[in-house]
Amino acid sequence: MKTTRRSGGRPRPPARGLGVEWLEPRMLLATDVLAATPAGAERFVWQGREVDVRPGFWNGRFASATPYGSPALPASLLPVVTWTTTSLGEGFFSLSAPDADPQFVVDWASQTAGVLSIEPDFIVDAPQGTRVLTSAAGTEPETIPNDPDFPDQWAPPVVQATSAWSVSVGSPIVVVAVLDSGVDLSHPDLVDNLWLNPRDIPDNGIDDEFNGFVDDYRGWNFVDRNNDVQDRYGHGTHVTGIIGATGNNGIGIAGINWRVLVMPLKILGDDGLGTASMAIAAMTYVTTMRRDLETNIVVTNNSWGASSGYSVVMRDAIAAMADVGVGFVAAAGNRGTDNDLLPRYPSSYDVPNVIAVTASTATDGLASFANYGATSVDLAAPGAGILSTLPGGVYGQLSGTSMAAPQVAGAIALLSAAKPGLTVAEARAAILGSTDTVASLVGKTVTGGRLNVRGAMVSLGLNPEPPPEPPPPPPPPVPATQPFADDFNQDDASTLSGYWATRTGAVGIANGEAVARTSRASIATLNDVRVTDSASQAFVNLRTGTTVGLVARYAGAGDRNMYLACL
Repeated sequence: MKTTRRSGGRPRPPARGLGVEWLEPRMLLATDVLAATPAGAERFVWQGREVDVRPGFWNGRFASATPYGSPALPASLLPVVTWTTTSLGEGFFSLSAPDADPQFVVDWASQTAGVLSIEPDFIVDAPQGTRVLTSAAGTEPETIPNDPDFPDQWAPPVVQATSAWSVSVGSPIVVVAVLDSGVDLSHPDLVDNLWLNPRDIPDNGIDDEFNGFVDDYRGWNFVDRNNDVQDRYGHGTHVTGIIGATGNNGIGIAGINWRVLVMPLKILGDDGLGTASMAIAAMTYVTTMRRDLETNIVVTNNSWGASSGYSVVMRDAIAAMADVGVGFVAAAGNRGTDNDLLPRYPSSYDVPNVIAVTASTATDGLASFANYGATSVDLAAPGAGILSTLPGGVYGQLSGTSMAAPQVAGAIALLSAAKPGLTVAEARAAILGSTDTVASLVGKTVTGGRLNVRGAMVSLGLNPEPPPEPPPPPPPPVPATQPFADDFNQDDASTLSGYWATRTGAVGIANGEAVARTSRASIATLNDVRVTDSASQAFVNLRTGTTVGLVARYAGAGDRNMYLACL
């Protein structure tokens, strides 16, 4: 299998161009990158490529940083009074420049000290997919895990997660950030695995941890700039269930991680649409929480994207996450096209923490809708007919590379639970170096393979082993027979041994500190006497120089006690 990209790697952007050509505003059709744009998306050519953008908004990076939501640049640097900037965190900013000519914005940025980059606020989306099946939460256990709908989950056995679970089923201290449409906060199969900010006091109206977010106790909504992360679109809930539906709880399904903490970061609205600025702000939140507040975020899942232009600002935000130890798993896209020729971002960014994932079927074929790329798409994972959670406490099947990416993000979380301290590079090497080679994926992905969670475990020295067979039960004691014959007349020594004439068991007497030695006292009740195995052998601790004898005495049916007697 191949585990490294070919020379040349993913497509690089052209040098920053200043020419901008406007095209007409439009309502996008369902067959386009976007399902719809109710407010109207503007389209123009950026760096030689047509892009869909949020009208009047731009994203950039400034040399200094201000807290999220505050003005990012001094007003004195803005050439028009109607322009405003808003910090996205970590030096990234959003510029509102209503009705501004794009060339004027580009020229301003290139001439303003401290402005490192500027680009349009690209539109991103996550296609809804086709809902095939919904059902109420089950309650009757069927298999191991005992989640009743687990037999309908074809993906975990195929990627050998069921074998990897013999090493780890996840950890409640491993965090996965899901940048999506939010999550169903009350879904019974998810509630136990949703992240809660331990440093934030809910609903007190205070930024308790001084990270720039008030009451971000269960994530953040970067669409509406509040803490409402409830999913009203469905996509994020489905993705979350693949990563971390609670396993072995007797209801519904099992995620790749039975235990994990999923941090919902809402970057897509209730229509499944978002912007690059929303995604960048979520990325800087992850960077801050990991670096400054020691939140154990090991990977982000990104089941969204667009075939818009290369974003230098977004690439830098992804790279900033890599610098603090956070992986970035991204869906390759659902247009059935070659990402080597027509890159889809963010999966096509050539940044060390990015893993691009396409979708495979239950028969290990490349899904008909799935994007591919011999140098730009790393591997495949199950993404067709995937059963997972949906809002309202129900379950359903969806298809898409959006369903494949969380299989890989979930696998990285599982590896991190089994091997705490796992680095981004180690996790990436384990995932890409252990895929199952599949003919339909050779030449279509970097590895030519499909995810194998067990193989990734083994590559890290975490060998899934079946539990050892229990030892056979001891043989039953040999019944005592009559008559007994006492045979304890050896000379006094440090250790005395005697045997019953019937040879039903050995009796060992060793040096020690036995104080009470009472005639006819049962060994089982005698003070300071330890019985190792009352069925066949007893060790009696004695004071040095003491002469005693063990007498096997029959007192009636079923009585196999041995009694101490002074000789």
